[in-house]
Amino acid sequence: MKKTIILLITTFVLFAIACSVLQIKSNQALETMFQLNQSLEAELIALKEEKTIIKEVEDYFRVASEVYGVEYELLLAIAIHETGWFKSYAYTHLHNVGGIMNSKGDKLRTFESEAMGIMEFARLLKFNYLDKGLTTLEKIQPKYAPIGAKNDPKDLNRKWLPSTKSIYNGLKK
Repeated sequence: MKKTIILLITTFVLFAIACSVLQIKSNQALETMFQLNQSLEAELIALKEEKTIIKEVEDYFRVASEVYGVEYELLLAIAIHETGWFKSYAYTHLHNVGGIMNSKGDKLRTFESEAMGIMEFARLLKFNYLDKGLTTLEKIQPKYAPIGAKNDPKDLNRKWLPSTKSIYNGLKK
């Protein structure tokens, strides 16, 4: 998202300079400037919303991280990816941050609160992955989101590692 914002700002500035230098004042040029501005505003609003959402749950992730000894950025990066920046139905209605399934594996689990969902996610990550030596995103991915899994008909698991790594690296900065 930050790259998109930088690209939009750069495009906006270069277009404005070109219009000024060439003394272009046509309706089409003004419309293009307006569209670029609208796109930039939308990206900035989305970025603000993401930061607001993370602030709202940040303490829960920090507590869960400390209680279970799971790296904060690792826990949060996976949750961000799994919930689409906390916008998914699983998160907004079920308080499920990690795609946690019921014991039959046929339905997503529901939690009474965000805090409970985050704590359970940290607990499961600790005992089912970290304690078994799966301590990096690269090691977690084949078990957590295996490529070619039967429950992944759209092949979304292929994007899991690059997405979570990008988020993780952004959180580490």
